[in-house]
Amino acid sequence: MTEGQPGATTESKTGATTEGKSGTTTEGKADTQGSTGKSAKLESQQVSKVKSYFSEHKPSVQRIEKSRVSVSIGVALPATVELYDLPPDVIVVSGACPIRYFVWGDDIVLVDSCTRHVIEIIPGVA
Repeated sequence: MTEGQPGATTESKTGATTEGKSGTTTEGKADTQGSTGKSAKLESQQVSKVKSYFSEHKPSVQRIEKSRVSVSIGVALPATVELYDLPPDVIVVSGACPIRYFVWGDDIVLVDSCTRHVIEIIPGVA
């Protein structure tokens, strides 16, 4: 990870990031900048809630093969990847944008619905 510009790596708890720049993962934490300038971050209990739900209720949405699209935390998805609303029991909102998901192989991928940046990948649940 290269971080060449001063100020480009500010903690986004205050929303003070450079204009128009998307954050990348920092030390394994999902960190993407939404349209409001605030970062989409998930607490570990929110991730656990999603993981627990999908462990008991297998998603019935279209599964995307891993060979079809490359997925990494902090990277925006192409528009061809359809995102789905989380079930009412596990709706997660981070900032002004609800978190949506898709099934990638056997993994659940959580995505910021405003920026389409991947926030979390939950392996082997689907």
